[in-house]
Amino acid sequence: MTSADQRRYPRTAAQIEGFQRVGNSRLPRKLTNISDGGFFISEAGAGARVGELVVLELSDGEGAFCVTGEVTYVSSAGFGVRATRADWDRFNRLIQRR
Repeated sequence: MTSADQRRYPRTAAQIEGFQRVGNSRLPRKLTNISDGGFFISEAGAGARVGELVVLELSDGEGAFCVTGEVTYVSSAGFGVRATRADWDRFNRLIQRR
């Protein structure tokens, strides 16, 4: 069984632009897949650490909203985030559009 087979939430390929809030800065980020449980940010060398909390600003066409999550996986290509707080209706609509 591969790790993809073990995933609780199926992933959907995406190309979603957003911003990660870091202190007073907003860093551009690209989500390359998304699921009900979280997302993967393609950002080589972003310096994310497992367990770190991240806040991401996304837009669903109605305006910006925030998703907070915990970094669960880090690779040379980017990092995976488990979503822990969001406007779930808007987050789910964003997933459904993929």
